[in-house]
Amino acid sequence: MPLRFRLLIFVLFFSGVMDAQSKKDSLYNPKQEIIYQGNKYRVWNNWLSGGFGYGMDVTHTRDIFWLGLDYNFHIKWTYFQLGFFLSGRDFGDYDNTQIHGGIVKRKETTQYNLSAFGGGSWSTGFPLDSGRFDVRNPYEEFGIYAGGQAIYKLKYDIGIGFTGIINYNAYHLWIGARIDIYFSGAYKGRNK
Repeated sequence: MPLRFRLLIFVLFFSGVMDAQSKKDSLYNPKQEIIYQGNKYRVWNNWLSGGFGYGMDVTHTRDIFWLGLDYNFHIKWTYFQLGFFLSGRDFGDYDNTQIHGGIVKRKETTQYNLSAFGGGSWSTGFPLDSGRFDVRNPYEEFGIYAGGQAIYKLKYDIGIGFTGIINYNAYHLWIGARIDIYFSGAYKGRNK
């Protein structure tokens, strides 16, 4: 991977860590709760989202189907993301697997969960050669990814929405969106 991309990944990761370290500990209360529609919910909570969608492999000018899952968690007030996606011509016909991890900026309300994220990725797959995949010569490549997610909450901790993603490495540039289902770990029980 070229040096400029390694530096970009380094800057993205450590800028979030440095930003988090500059905040006061008094801003973070792990026991902070809200009451909404008769239930108690954690303010600082993790969430899982996943779904399917379509995009474009810009490098090879072809449409792709992708299936992905992301786990978003926090350490104090800083959110992080770990996830993966499979992509290929159709459902079940995948020629690329990608895992990623990065930093998340989140805005949560009682009706919406909005987030932006970015970081490093690792992909494995088969390169295209004259319109055919070279299955004898698989690649493994580091890259970078970024995206955003907009979720409408059906309940405080369950929702549906869209995630847009861009991923770049030496073999591919992917751009696309997927429909996601959102599950939050915020629920703490009925407010008695």
